[in-house]
Amino acid sequence: LYSSAASDVYKRQPVYSGLTHLNGAYTYRVTPWLALGGGAGIQYLSDIFLSAQVFARIYVEVPQWTVSPCLILDGGGGFEVGSLFPYPTANLVLGLRFRLRNQHAFTFGSALNYPFWGLPLLHVGYTF
Repeated sequence: LYSSAASDVYKRQPVYSGLTHLNGAYTYRVTPWLALGGGAGIQYLSDIFLSAQVFARIYVEVPQWTVSPCLILDGGGGFEVGSLFPYPTANLVLGLRFRLRNQHAFTFGSALNYPFWGLPLLHVGYTF
């Protein structure tokens, strides 16, 4: 059965579409399996949170494989729009790296992000 009262109550409740995290990073390959670097990015969460971030990055992979496991660890700080106080940030990605031509690669994995540990994140990246 359809209840219009239940439908109206549902419509008034906030619906969170998830955390959008867009960043760019520059890394330097220290060894064939380790890269270090840094970057900047933004986070957006459903009209309730917008911030700018800077971070340091550790990137680990198995370089000789066409498809290899990878680990990305970012740590840094962010500023929420409208606030003057910085907060710490961290991002952990476990995924797969798919090598393409000309040293390009596509990464895909799952991520955890601080301060949003409770939100599951999907990581999609491209390296050139």
